Amino acid sequence: MRNALCQVDFVGAERMVRINQLPLGLEDLEAVAACNVHVVLIPKCESRKQVRAVDERCRELLDAAGKTDDEIFLMPIIESAK
Repeated sequence: MRNALCQVDFVGAERMVRINQLPLGLEDLEAVAACNVHVVLIPKCESRKQVRAVDERCRELLDAAGKTDDEIFLMPIIESAK
């Protein structure tokens, strides 16, 4: 996924990535956050704490890559009654 995001010209298309369920998904972000991702899908999201954790990790990774002006939108996927 990371190689495609970094090397393929998507001709203006929005690039969305679904990470694994947290906490493992935070590790997934390391591979893709700085690779021109527009939206991260957060599966089985059950709390705002999880959304904040993804947001904070994305910001850390973008800052470390020198992409301080980039922004990643988050789309929590609610899959449980909780």
